[in-house]
Parts: sequence; C-alpha cells; structure tokens
Amino acid sequence: MTRWDRENRLEGTALRQIEQEYEKSLCRAFTCGMSVVEIARRIGSAKAMPIYRTLQRSGLVGTGMKRSKYKGPAYLQRVRLSFIQWCNAWGFDPKTAEEELAAHDTTSTSLICTAARKDFPLVFKKRDAAFDLEEWEREIATLEDRPSFRIDWDVRRQKYVGSIQGIDSLAIVSMHPSAITMELVRVSWHLKAIELLGDIENR
Repeated sequence: MTRWDRENRLEGTALRQIEQEYEKSLCRAFTCGMSVVEIARRIGSAKAMPIYRTLQRSGLVGTGMKRSKYKGPAYLQRVRLSFIQWCNAWGFDPKTAEEELAAHDTTSTSLICTAARKDFPLVFKKRDAAFDLEEWEREIATLEDRPSFRIDWDVRRQKYVGSIQGIDSLAIVSMHPSAITMELVRVSWHLKAIELLGDIENR
C-alpha cells in the first residue's frame, strides 16, 4: 500500500500498514486495562490527546461528553487532555470526579482517586502537583534497539528514497530529504511504541 503526501510530494510504501498496527496496539493496550494516560506514559508521548482520538475512532471511548467548567488538576492539563476527556475515557461522572479530586485527598481509595494515582504515580508519591517529564520519557529512553535511517538518491526515480534498516517493505520517496527524515523519525517512533505495548500485552 502506498500513501501520498501532496504537500511534500512524499510517497511511502508500508507506511499505512505500520500506522494501522500502531493504532491496533493502542486499542489492544486499552482493552488490556491500560488507561489513555498510562499508554501515553508507556510509549513516551507527552500528549495523550492523539491516543484518546484513536480510541474514539475505534469506538472504545465514547464521543458524547458532559460539560464541566472544572479544568482539573495541573498535572492533567500538562498531558494536553481535558478534564472532561479524562473522565470520558475512564467512564466517570465529571461532577463526582471534580468533587473528589478537588478535595486533594491522597489517601482516598475511591475509583476516581485510584485512577488518578494510576495515571500519575509520581505526582501522588511526592504528594504535590509538580509534573515530572522524566516519568514520561523513562520507558522509551531505555529501549536498547536504535533504528538506523538511510536516505539514498535513486537515479531511476530521480528522487530520494528513505528506509529503516531491517524493514525491507518500507520505502519513503520524495524530492525533499527533510520530509523523508521527519517521516522516518515518526515511523521509528511508532515501531518503538508497538514494541513497548506488545510487551504489555504479552505479560
């Protein structure tokens, strides 16, 4: 399967297959019991919104949401997920969640407070609202496998061709090496995320 990016005149073979496998991995991790924020933390994503949207498109997270003026704790805003979206992903009533989280009771065993501790373990361990990005980056930074990128000039195509060592089916073609580089980085990140989530699924 080939995908085109008209803006950068970029052609990619096997890109969509990798993207689909990445999306399937997100869905499998969610159905295995991981929350949206947990998945984001596990794969080293500073933003939980793209994962939330993927799960919505798959039907695993509902599209209908109640309204609330409560913005939620600071640590929730840091991951670019609104309070309403967080409640929606967990299936919580926003008003009830607002009351419990606003109380700042770190010893509560309610489902809502337990979910918050599950999503932000270091915040509750330190008992403050400071957000530590090291928690987010630790998992993905410890991966041993580092992808090797390659960009060559193809005389026949009269274009550059990008590839990742070990993935023979992947070829990204463009007149612009910079566009190929950005796409290779994105694909390699997806492959690492698939690996990390596969480890969760196999436990």
